Amino acid sequence: MGANYLVLALAVAAASLIAAVTAISAMHFRSGYDYRAAFALRDALARGYVNMPEGLSVMLEEKYFAVYSCIDGVDYVFPLRKVLIAFKASGSPGSPRNPFEEGLPTLWRVWGNGTHAGAISFIEVAEEGAVIIITYVVADVPRSTGCLAVTRATDVYVGYLFSQDFGSIAVDGAVIHAWRGYREVRLRKLKVVPCDS
Repeated sequence: MGANYLVLALAVAAASLIAAVTAISAMHFRSGYDYRAAFALRDALARGYVNMPEGLSVMLEEKYFAVYSCIDGVDYVFPLRKVLIAFKASGSPGSPRNPFEEGLPTLWRVWGNGTHAGAISFIEVAEEGAVIIITYVVADVPRSTGCLAVTRATDVYVGYLFSQDFGSIAVDGAVIHAWRGYREVRLRKLKVVPCDS
């Protein structure tokens, strides 16, 4: 008899856990739009598609920054853009004068400034054989309340940049990728667009 109660109690606990996990994953951003929603936004953008919840108004802003590359002792500067997708959110770290930006070496990072939270693009550096690809993001939409997609654009021609011996990629004085030997360096641009584009 006691074993039956134990099995029943375990079944109820498992069902409650499954229901809670399902409800949380279905909510995505529906947690009152606090800072934690920025993590779901970042992850959805990394997958290439985000459907904004009804009532969530999002601002998109492009910010310019420089990516530095040293190739065989010669310095190059690539003026690129970051895309900030933000919404009003409670509990956001940072301040308007000193915004918080996640320090992960990923294309999308969590961002906050005390009153707003969201995701900001960075760069992603990958090696495909003897080719170094620097991927960055631009936006083709100023505001959105609906669906956003991240689409791949063609590689951006920056001239022929080849390294025979060594090279590195740096942002804000920090080297984020280095190599030895022959490589070609290319830029790849992604676009944030409305889903119906």
